[in-house]
Amino acid sequence: MGVSDRRLLLYPLAMCLLGGCTWLAQALDADERALQQQAQHQRAQKLAEQHRREVASEDERLAAKLEQQRALVGAQYEAGAVEVEAALQYAELVERVHQVGASNRGLIDGAFHRQQALEFLTAANAGESPEDAVARSQLLQVQTRLLVLDGQVDRAAQLYVGMLEVHPDLQVFRRLYELPPTSATDAAVVAACRIARPAVLASDVVRFVEDCLARTQGDRSALSWPGIEADYAKLDVVLTQRALERDRQEKQRAREAAQRAVEEAKREAEEKKLAQMRDRYAYAAVFAAGRCEFGDCVHRGWTARTPDGDVRVRCEFGECLTRGWEARFPDGTTAQTRCEFSECMTRGWETRFPDGTTARTRCEFGECATRGWETRLPDGTTARTRCEFSECYTRGWETRMPDGSSIRCRCNFGECLERGADCG
Repeated sequence: MGVSDRRLLLYPLAMCLLGGCTWLAQALDADERALQQQAQHQRAQKLAEQHRREVASEDERLAAKLEQQRALVGAQYEAGAVEVEAALQYAELVERVHQVGASNRGLIDGAFHRQQALEFLTAANAGESPEDAVARSQLLQVQTRLLVLDGQVDRAAQLYVGMLEVHPDLQVFRRLYELPPTSATDAAVVAACRIARPAVLASDVVRFVEDCLARTQGDRSALSWPGIEADYAKLDVVLTQRALERDRQEKQRAREAAQRAVEEAKREAEEKKLAQMRDRYAYAAVFAAGRCEFGDCVHRGWTARTPDGDVRVRCEFGECLTRGWEARFPDGTTAQTRCEFSECMTRGWETRFPDGTTARTRCEFGECATRGWETRLPDGTTARTRCEFSECYTRGWETRMPDGSSIRCRCNFGECLERGADCG
């Protein structure tokens, strides 16, 4: 190994020692993630290919079975004697082809096999009636399902009505009812309602009548069977109960909506009151947070204009910075501010409001005169004051209120303590 090769091997180690190996770990992680994603993609492709092969194999198996059964029944058809069982087996295979989607994948011609199955079933049904009535009923039901698959919905409806005339079966009626609505299927359902009514249980009468009326667009005169007036009377009782329940629910929803509106209005009023209180409290607790009285906030106090009236602040004994001040709100209540140890500009101050809450103001690093101060209000918001060029007493200050507004104070003639400040 040459010198240059050894340097190449030592370089990553040296960089690892100097840089904490972070870059190397990140690179390794990125490579690992890329490898994992590649492996996942390959697994997904492999599973997809395996599934495709399995589906293709199943389609081939179905196609072979279809052709075998079609050949068997076709031979019977040519001989003029199609067995019901053989025709059923072929038709059920055709149904399965459609159920699994094989007819859409190209290998099996679904339309061709549907037509073949329908011909064979018709031939089987036209032969001598089998002793097993269940088998004939099954044949007709399979035939109707194939007709639906073939788009011959109206013909399927006619077959269902014929089956009901032989045997009023409510399951058959339900299959007829579930056919896509057309003028022919509507007419078939109306005819079937008269046939199927004797098989309806007393507990299901109302639903049955409603279903039948739905296919007549509510025309009661279009329906007819023995005892229909009594059935309509039962339906009317249920409809009245439903109407009363809907009315009750609508009134309940209206009451709830009105209650929500009252609560929302109350919440908005409370929020508005809280916002107004926050503004008023901020102007009372923050030193010189308004227009100075006679240009002298330090000795005379200040007045702040708020949406609900003026907040008037007056210095205690003419000394705001040592004795504190009193703020009078528009509603007549007051807030008291007291300097900590009589040194507002070094120790800060505390304001007590009418509701018993307090706001505390602290000088930045104990130096309000040069670093400014911060007031934390009862709701957690703050107002921050910063000295202009670090000289509050000579250059003035600027306060940013919780609502985002700013108040700027300028010392009169460069002497805030002696000549006062003009704020606004």
